[in-house]
Amino acid sequence: MNNGPPYHSPSGKIREIVFLGLLTALVVVSTMSIRIPTPTGGYINPGDIIVIFSGFFLGGKRGFIIGGFGSALADLLGGYPAYIPITFITKGTEGFIAGYIGRDLNNRENFLNLLLGAILAGFFMVTGYFAGETIFFGLGVALPPLIPNIFQAFTGIIGALLVYKLIGKDIRRRLIL
Repeated sequence: MNNGPPYHSPSGKIREIVFLGLLTALVVVSTMSIRIPTPTGGYINPGDIIVIFSGFFLGGKRGFIIGGFGSALADLLGGYPAYIPITFITKGTEGFIAGYIGRDLNNRENFLNLLLGAILAGFFMVTGYFAGETIFFGLGVALPPLIPNIFQAFTGIIGALLVYKLIGKDIRRRLIL
């Protein structure tokens, strides 16, 4: 059964662009649709699930594009424009780490590689926001969101692993990704 052209063919490139667009839009929607406010003025959302999943699904480079652009666009549309540079770098790198360790270095789709990629991606998300907020806004602004960011990283890790195990591997096989 032929499931479509591989990525290196012209129509495979179109498929790649479609997946990049769809997953980027899904990051925006998942980040903006469910917002649990925190006492620090931010919010917890399921966007990290899609960022980490996208890395697992399409690899590190594409994970960076999806995580960085999708999350930064959600900041722009959601009224947090000051966070766009921090978010772009942090969420993009989160997607890259998940994809590089969870897919690019993981030819056999070993669960331990997925878990390690997700944990390191979540850790980077927490430390990236802490560093970015410290640089841009000061330590007083960076400290309070640590606990909510750790919770968001944890939910992103667990959610992405579940989604990937439930549907990601099957979709990749069917679409020759």
